[in-house]
Amino acid sequence: MTAPELGPASQAGRRAGRRQRPTERPYPLCPDGAAQVALAATRALLRTSTADDVAAVVRTAVADLGGACVPARLEPDDVLGVDVSLGLSEPVLVVADPLSVATLELRAVLPQLVEDARLALHRLPASAPMAAGTRNAEPEALGRYVDALAAGDGNATAAVVRRLLLSGVRAESVAEHVLAPAQREVGERWYAGRWSVADEHAATSLTEAAAASLPLPTTGPVVVFAAPAEEWHTLPGRLAAVAAGGVRAVVLGPGVPAEHLGRYLEEARPAALALSCTIATSLIAAADTIAAAHEVGVPVVAGGRAFGTDDARALALGADAWAASAGGLADLVQGLRQRPDAGQVPQQARLADAVPDALLLMALERQAEGSDWIRRMNPWQQRHSVADLRWIARHAAAAHACRDPRLLDELLQWLDRLLRARGVPAVVLPDGSRYLADALEAETPHVAELLLAAVDRLVASRD
Repeated sequence: MTAPELGPASQAGRRAGRRQRPTERPYPLCPDGAAQVALAATRALLRTSTADDVAAVVRTAVADLGGACVPARLEPDDVLGVDVSLGLSEPVLVVADPLSVATLELRAVLPQLVEDARLALHRLPASAPMAAGTRNAEPEALGRYVDALAAGDGNATAAVVRRLLLSGVRAESVAEHVLAPAQREVGERWYAGRWSVADEHAATSLTEAAAASLPLPTTGPVVVFAAPAEEWHTLPGRLAAVAAGGVRAVVLGPGVPAEHLGRYLEEARPAALALSCTIATSLIAAADTIAAAHEVGVPVVAGGRAFGTDDARALALGADAWAASAGGLADLVQGLRQRPDAGQVPQQARLADAVPDALLLMALERQAEGSDWIRRMNPWQQRHSVADLRWIARHAAAAHACRDPRLLDELLQWLDRLLRARGVPAVVLPDGSRYLADALEAETPHVAELLLAAVDRLVASRD
């Protein structure tokens, strides 16, 4: 059904006396009176099947009540200040003669009419067409969303996202300006000890659900979004896919084994694979994923926090390009070709990445010989200390594979602040890292050397 045209920009066209009637009415002409018009509009909304139908009902009701719809950018006189665009176009305001009964009727009816129209949009099937948003999210939206996260209210988080989309905010902006910074805030609250791991997981699950409700781009070259094996963070890749305008995004999710991904890419033949990696311990698996994509002739664009702030790590692991964000992915994919000099993961990096428990326990036992604090640890603390040593060893392996010592610096400085904020003596981390390096020396001397140099830089940075 065709929606009625918006009112003209002229003063005459903005007055209530010049009613705008659609050439095809979404409901029969009803007697004058706000109650009858509102009732007819509600009945018509129940019969709508597309977003355009909903818009037509609202604009026809405005005209029947003696008002007119005009683009907000025209800054009309006699405006009632109610946006009736429903997020389906640029903002549209209602105007009427301030001295007429129409103004009183419109003020009484419009709020409920707009709310009913939004409910009608909610009930439309997912395939119902809805025009893309045209503006960015306001800063206040982030605060509302974080408040809903803190309350653990999934209905509220979903409502914030839906209202943004209905008000004309681009899905990309919801991803970039609301969901992504909200997730960073979640991480900061956990890091500062204000939230537990359970709090962080609960909030993340709500944001994952919100991200899944955002539409993916559907026009342009096909780009597959995936994460390597051992990378279980689903959110970064999903948000990147939403923000990647100009491509047709296909999201495979996290933890895809390289062999299985290679078979999928061979059949799908996308223009590129967008590989998302959040934790550095997944970077060696990322190299295997890149190699699998190259075996079937698919170029790879790497991105995500684990790849750092430039292209050094991505290129070292064999990727064909690195992207700081998904915004320019469409241009990057155009003409992207597989690099002939794909990187190889050194054998020492693979050995350190698979460091055995016996070696980690030996490092902890040697540290305990000279540390009362380590000796007094209970079994639970000991297990976590071993896990921390494994984490450090695997980051050292990734740094060697990427030929980027900054990766280790980032980890040790982050871990140092975290442990000291939780009451762990400052000497524990550097000492434990040195004992770990000694244990790694025999089989992986290059990795051990990297680790010792990073510890020295950490200690120097404290002075």
